[in-house]
Amino acid sequence: MSINDFNTSLAHAEARLATAKLRQRSRADRGKMRISQVTITKLQELTCGYLQPRMTAIMQQLQDYCRLHHEKVPARATVYNALITLPTTQYKVATLPAEVRQALYNMNAESIVPGHQLAFYCLNYGNARAISFTASLPWLALYQAQRQRGWHKKSLGLLTAILRARRNL
Repeated sequence: MSINDFNTSLAHAEARLATAKLRQRSRADRGKMRISQVTITKLQELTCGYLQPRMTAIMQQLQDYCRLHHEKVPARATVYNALITLPTTQYKVATLPAEVRQALYNMNAESIVPGHQLAFYCLNYGNARAISFTASLPWLALYQAQRQRGWHKKSLGLLTAILRARRNL
């Protein structure tokens, strides 16, 4: 075999790639959170307040909690990803103030609205009272609302101002 035998080299490369593909298997939990439900519940508890929690404090408390309960400590990036998908407080439309119900123009009184969607509608379509109501929502609902699509520029500016004010308190 010559050093410059292209066909032989190509056959060897294909054989190496075929065995490499056999070794690569996708994970069974691909596309799912790799955080236990117990840890998610604790993370919800840590982020359900009015003020924005410091990530270092969240990580420290999660680390202590996980070690105490013999759970795997999630990575910081995993916690950030979980914050986007954590369930927020849900509100029944019938129990909300009239101005907020008006902002939720396409929902009936029996509908149940998650906090991030409520913030989105109140800031985009509500009046001053609905916006004021939004400013009182838990931090996590506002954090998740900020990541939604479809914001009006001025409404997103209001939300950003609310979140900045809470960070500086």
